[in-house]
This record gives sequence, structure tokens and C-alpha cells, in this order.
Amino acid sequence: ASYTESVIPIILGVIVLYFLEKLLKKIIPEVLQLILVPGICLIVMLPVMLTVVGPVGIWVGYNIQYLYNALYSFSPVLGGIVVGGLWGVCVIFGAHRALLPIGLNDVAYEVMNQTDFPSFGNWIRQGATVTWEQWNGNDSHNHPMFGGGLTWFYRTLAGVNTDINAPGYKHFTVRPMLCTKLDRVSYSNVTPYGKVASSIEKKGKRIELTVTVPVGSTATVFVPCTAKAKVSESGKAKGTKDCGYADGYRKFEVAQGTYHFIAE
Repeated sequence: ASYTESVIPIILGVIVLYFLEKLLKKIIPEVLQLILVPGICLIVMLPVMLTVVGPVGIWVGYNIQYLYNALYSFSPVLGGIVVGGLWGVCVIFGAHRALLPIGLNDVAYEVMNQTDFPSFGNWIRQGATVTWEQWNGNDSHNHPMFGGGLTWFYRTLAGVNTDINAPGYKHFTVRPMLCTKLDRVSYSNVTPYGKVASSIEKKGKRIELTVTVPVGSTATVFVPCTAKAKVSESGKAKGTKDCGYADGYRKFEVAQGTYHFIAE
């Protein structure tokens, strides 16, 4: 995990900031607090976040992953109950987006493949082709309720995500994350610039990722691999820039075209 993949350092940072601000307000005269307290907090918190709180937060995240994996290995049902019971709290804190990077991708796969009640599979078994408003089938049978989980298919498995600084797929990222039981994922979408596509396949230790970037767009592509893996691009498109390896991915900046990456 990295700082961008976990909310834990942010939560810890807010806690530290709370006590720092409380301390400063005790020792700084009230007439000067409006100017000095925010400034001192900024000066102190920046290095503290980078050198102390951030690394500690990542360490906590790894331990949460370890504990949850141990719980899930002991009892998948119990692990699912814990995640389900705390899901609302996770959403409130924005931690739901951090669950997959700390080791819950396989859990999401199992959840999506369930056919008992309540589940998406149970809807499909009853003939649903779109999401319903209620798990039990009451009310609308064409409703985006619970549809947020479906974004897991293209945002996480296929790894396609838009860039808020270049909307409309002017620039986007492709960072796929396969499950243990899933060897192949393919996704495409028609955007204002044309077709965007991500197709990944795992063949033993070999990973093949094909990405299509429409005319006028650019993309940042993350190829999943080990640090020692050899990554090549065998497509005919030009404009590939290797930006190095970090956090389990080789990063590339690419222009329009179709790219076929191989990591082995």
C-alpha cells in the first residue's frame, strides 16, 4: 500500500493535529491564535506526517490486512460478516475505497459470485438484467440502489479510472487488480474521445495487458508485476514512457493507440 491507497494515515494525522492545536491554544495568547496556531500546525504537521504518521499509518494498514486475512482464512463467513457489519462505518470515513488494496479483492470476488439471498446473483437468478431497489425484490426493478458495488468490475478488476483533472477520459488511468480465482478480465467503454479498453490475462507467472487509448487522449498504465519482472510493449503504437516500478506495478505514460504489455 502507499499513502494514496489508505485513509489510515489521514485519520491518524487528524488525531495528532487535534492534540497539537489544543496544546498550542493553551500556550499561545488568544489575540495571536488566529495567525500563529494554523501556521505552526502546518509547519509541524508536514514533516511529522511524512516521517512519522504516514509510515505508522501504512504499518497499521498492513496489520489490519494481516488480521483480516487470518480471520478470513479461519472462517470466510465470519470475515464476510465483519466487513458487512462495518461497511457503513467504512463508507462514512471514506475507507471503503481502501478495502481492496489492503487485501479484500478476493472477498469481493466471492461476494459477487454468491447466488443466495441477499446478493446480485440472487437477482440474476430471478431474471434481473439491471439492479433493483431492494434485495428482496420489492419496489422498483430498475434502480441504481446498491449499484456502487458494480464499479468494482471496471475500476478495480479492469482498473480503468478517470482523472478529475482531465475529465471525460481526456486522461485516465489503467491499474488492474486480478483476484486469486480470476485469470482474465476484459472491459471497454465508449467515451467522448472514442473507445477505451483494458484487457488483462494471467498465464502462470506471465501477465498480458492490452490497453486502448482513443485519439486525443492520454493514459497512465500500471502493469502488475514483481520488481524483477521484465516488462515489454509489443504493440505498434508509439509514445510509451517507462516511469519505473513501485508498489507492485510498472508505470507507463502512453499517448493514443493500442498497447500490448507483457510482464514475465
